[in-house]
Amino acid sequence: MLNQNQIECYSCRDGDPVGNIFNKNVCPEGWTIEKNPCEDNRTQNYHTTAKEKITLSKSSYKYKDVINNIDINFSELNNSLPKKDTTNTFFNLYNNGFYEMKKRTHSIFINQSEEYAGPIINPREKEIENLEEEILRIQLQLDSEEREHPIFDNGTILMDSSYNKSYTSGFGGIADEGRIGGPKFFLQSGKKRRIIDDYTVWRGIKNKFGISTVQDIEIIIFLTVGGLKAIPTGPPINSIRDIAKSNLEVNMYRP
Repeated sequence: MLNQNQIECYSCRDGDPVGNIFNKNVCPEGWTIEKNPCEDNRTQNYHTTAKEKITLSKSSYKYKDVINNIDINFSELNNSLPKKDTTNTFFNLYNNGFYEMKKRTHSIFINQSEEYAGPIINPREKEIENLEEEILRIQLQLDSEEREHPIFDNGTILMDSSYNKSYTSGFGGIADEGRIGGPKFFLQSGKKRRIIDDYTVWRGIKNKFGISTVQDIEIIIFLTVGGLKAIPTGPPINSIRDIAKSNLEVNMYRP
């Protein structure tokens, strides 16, 4: 039993609660009326003996000392991490085991690569394709150039000489106003182009070349049948619009 001048107090020693009775009305410093003071951080007190006292010290470094003495790049940690696989790693493994893998494995690699990146193009095939395109380009350029007949100039009007009998009017001769009836040929890029036997078309061609007032006899050259046949044939002129065909179309024409 405690009398009125006594109080039971508790303290925490080395993590265990201890109790004591004091002849006071209040607990001395470091003691509490709580029976388990070790659970109350507000009343915990730690007591050490002279032998148990710990000496604390602090070391300070200048910035230069930190840079020179401390590994701020954590190289030791990085060296301990597993290295990340790269494309070179894969191909090194693939090349080292190339002949040991089954052909089916190689086929799988090829098929998956083509599905992702497209068909594999042989550099030689690509070079051949480029050369073929260059040949076509050069051929197109050559076929577009104007060619010349060894005797007659381009733009010449040709006719069979049988349509020039004595220059008389009617069939085979000169009609009214100096018009010559019969099939005529326009020479373009060294080829004879048959003009449809239609006076409206013929008059339109003369107007296009500014020779509408010139008589036919002055602009037509008469050849024998053999002479006309010796000249290569070009696309026919069935309308005034056909006169504007390019040299490429004329050169590429095959009757």
